[in-house]
Amino acid sequence: MNMKPVTLFTLNALRAATLISGLMLGMANSEAAAQAGASRLWTNQDGRSVTAELVEVSGPNVVLKLSNGVQSAVPVSNLSRPDQDFIRNWQSRPSETPASMSLVWPAGVVTVDPKSIAVTVGKEDPAARQFHYQSGTFEFITTAPLAGSVMSEVASDFELIKTAFSKLPWAWEPRPKEGKLFQIYLTETEDDYIAMGGDDRSSAMSKNDKTFIKFKALGLKKVGARYQYDSRQKEPGRVAGVTTRVMYWDVRGRMSPWTANGLESFMRHLAYQSNGTIQFTALESTLKKEIKEQMGYGVDLSVRRMLTYMHDTWDNRDNSNVVKKLLERKLDAILLTYYFGYLDGDGTGAGLHRYFSKVFKQDKASSAALSKQLMEELIAGRSDDQIGQDMVTKFEAIGIKLSP
Repeated sequence: MNMKPVTLFTLNALRAATLISGLMLGMANSEAAAQAGASRLWTNQDGRSVTAELVEVSGPNVVLKLSNGVQSAVPVSNLSRPDQDFIRNWQSRPSETPASMSLVWPAGVVTVDPKSIAVTVGKEDPAARQFHYQSGTFEFITTAPLAGSVMSEVASDFELIKTAFSKLPWAWEPRPKEGKLFQIYLTETEDDYIAMGGDDRSSAMSKNDKTFIKFKALGLKKVGARYQYDSRQKEPGRVAGVTTRVMYWDVRGRMSPWTANGLESFMRHLAYQSNGTIQFTALESTLKKEIKEQMGYGVDLSVRRMLTYMHDTWDNRDNSNVVKKLLERKLDAILLTYYFGYLDGDGTGAGLHRYFSKVFKQDKASSAALSKQLMEELIAGRSDDQIGQDMVTKFEAIGIKLSP
């Protein structure tokens, strides 16, 4: 978004002249403007006016699109009383409008039929143990040859996540930083995995736009000289988590540590179902099951720890790789995501949907300032005490007790 904060109408003479000229042009074309239903006259407390389009209300500011296409954030308090009334009416417009209807979790179940996945065989180099296959969104580089039907089964889990994201109201089309396809390395042996950069504590990892994952995590087992696919042997949700991470990696800097971790963990542990589908509603029982599992590892449900994590930035965060710390951050991220996605406000998750929509539509480079701004908008001026108390109350209402 081409937006820069300004104080309304504190413009130099040349800029003011340009705006006045734009205003006159807008008045001369009032009929066209009325048909478009976009531009209107805005006046500040000093009586200065400009023609602009209301784009959105962001916290204490309103974003206006000027006649020259520049978008500016203006404090609502600087505007005239009629303008402030207009903004309030705009915010309370009927929920049937397409924009507000979209800010909900999609109902139903997301599935991908492996038989619908067309896999193209690429370069094959047995000596180098490199075999290339392509589906619609991914390029798979394996260290052992796989039959087309097996690759379709494997690819369907990855394409499932891409399809699931297309159902969300975020207008997000994940793209790799380079090329047209996300690269996924499938490793036959433990040594292959370690050589790619993996470690002995995991079965899948992502670095930048590349992901590497072990055969066994995908449900691949060797029968004779060939590999077969067995969905009962794959690690549930493993592909969902690692695919989510590689897809958001290029915009990670716009997010906060907990929203990045939360999105990945949410997709892996809550949205992904044991039958190989994705769903975004009716996840309460799945959440409770995940909490029980994590508590079995000695992780408690600490509101204070969650609130601390909520304010972490990429430059100021606990980056410890101690197992218990990793588990705490994962559970905190899941609970924060569930709170903002299903319990906060009216329970529709509109605030979280708006947050991710802005993360993924920004056309500017990632920045700490943008990450902070988006988090402030999600928190919406509430103190930690207010959010913490609301979390305790809302989680307790669904049978989950948080500790201080």
